[in-house]
Amino acid sequence: MGEAVALPYNGPKARLAVAKFIDKTSKAGPVLGTGMSDMLVTALFRTNRYILLDREDLNDVVNEQDFAASGRISEKTATKIGELEGAELLVFGAITAFEPDHLGVGGLFVGALTLGASIAIAAKNKDAPIGALTYKDSYIAMDIKIVDAATGRVVAVTTVEGAAEQWGGGIVGAVGGGWSRTPVALGGFVGTSVEQAVEACLEAAVMDIVKNTPSEYYRVKETLDFTPAGLMARIYPVSLAGATPSGIKEREGRVINSQEKYERLLSDFGLTEAASPKFDWEKISLIAVFSGEKPVKGYMIGVEKAIHKKDALEVYIREVSPPEGIETVEEPDFPYDIVKIDNPGKPVRFVWE
Repeated sequence: MGEAVALPYNGPKARLAVAKFIDKTSKAGPVLGTGMSDMLVTALFRTNRYILLDREDLNDVVNEQDFAASGRISEKTATKIGELEGAELLVFGAITAFEPDHLGVGGLFVGALTLGASIAIAAKNKDAPIGALTYKDSYIAMDIKIVDAATGRVVAVTTVEGAAEQWGGGIVGAVGGGWSRTPVALGGFVGTSVEQAVEACLEAAVMDIVKNTPSEYYRVKETLDFTPAGLMARIYPVSLAGATPSGIKEREGRVINSQEKYERLLSDFGLTEAASPKFDWEKISLIAVFSGEKPVKGYMIGVEKAIHKKDALEVYIREVSPPEGIETVEEPDFPYDIVKIDNPGKPVRFVWE
């Protein structure tokens, strides 16, 4: 794990927004670009050095302000124009190189070597299988540009890279885990060397962005008594060991903010309260989302982000189907995801993407 993410930080923050990444290679496609920008937002948020402002939902906030200014709603409850928080820094990303699952010279050499060995063994034992162990390598490079939103001045430019190897059906890579919710964001690249290469690339990006953010931009102290619309809420993954929600057959989203609701969740998972984590319901809530019953393994679901709006906390859910061409296990599955959030103090609205 990178030093920028691992070290605790509780000082002033910089206001920052991440634009959608563009693909200059024509190989990565929009899914990877969108997934990487979302993952970078999450990773930067977890450094605790930035107030991340969501640009995707800016139009909704502006429309709400325009409607409030039309005179059709009460002045007491109307959203006021001019109170929308603005980003002082914008981060732009461009994917400049992308080689997914490339069978390189090293992979061919290893494959030929192991194929020859298996043939020799099979010559002495007719029951021995003949096969070859190969590896594929994935590589991705990205240009990162930090821009002052007020002046348009380029503050910093850097290039980051990520690479990983996949041996046979397994992945080899030296990448720390836990700081980014990659499985859902990367769609069909889950479980491949591409996923590991992307994680390594983003870890390097976070390190460079933190290092290259000028100190004068760290000037915001969080002393507000309210959360401005457009501000992201922090989410923390929650693990319930041995959980199998086989009784939940349909797609569903739940807000668990009391012991009674938690006990119902544990019951649906076939778990006991004594063996499960404890939570302070006065301070936190759990968000649990379920895909329902699926006919095969390989489907995924995840909480991508949570954005404060004037009237609700919008929780964005993404579901992913098994990649085409990948062999699946024909066995019923029940994908789910659970995250912890600080109590939002407002209703939760699920947005299924």
